[in-house]
Amino acid sequence: MHLNKRTAHLFAIAAIAGCFLFAACGDDDAPTTPEQALLAQFGSGSSHFSESGMRALLDFEDVPSTVTLVQLTAVEDAEAFAAYEEAIAPVWANYGATEVFASRAIGEIVGERGLNEMRAVEFPNTRQLIDALRSDQFAATVESLFAATSDHAWVLGVEEDLPFEPSGGFFDPRLLMLDEEEALTLLAANSSE
Repeated sequence: MHLNKRTAHLFAIAAIAGCFLFAACGDDDAPTTPEQALLAQFGSGSSHFSESGMRALLDFEDVPSTVTLVQLTAVEDAEAFAAYEEAIAPVWANYGATEVFASRAIGEIVGERGLNEMRAVEFPNTRQLIDALRSDQFAATVESLFAATSDHAWVLGVEEDLPFEPSGGFFDPRLLMLDEEEALTLLAANSSE
């Protein structure tokens, strides 16, 4: 994802204190609404999300432009998380998506939550994202994500024309996986102070 005359405008689909697109439906009955059916795809991790978030996602179903799913996670088991990433890559690819950014997030960036990994996955449109979430492959693979993590904040973004041209960019490949020393060196080289 390149940040020249366009940029990914990220907006939360769910409340920041909640998590991503959801806050769980509390019954074990079979899904009866489209929101419940989509939420059920998250299996044991559905408690991280809400029906209202799923509704918000479904409301964007006809958005034809590229969308970026940003996943912030608290990884507890790095080996299991790596296995999840290997398994989810072909699932995303089946729906035209590509991972455009992967990094260890710097610090606790959402309140007091220890979210320590960030991934940005770009989909051709919202329909492709929803189809990926509805797939059997996603439902099977996502269980390994919840086994490896303890917290989630997912955000959906759309590209939007801006009245100015942004400079720099969080998604600059040169900024991937910098440690503190490398970040300070880069900052010093690009700053007069």
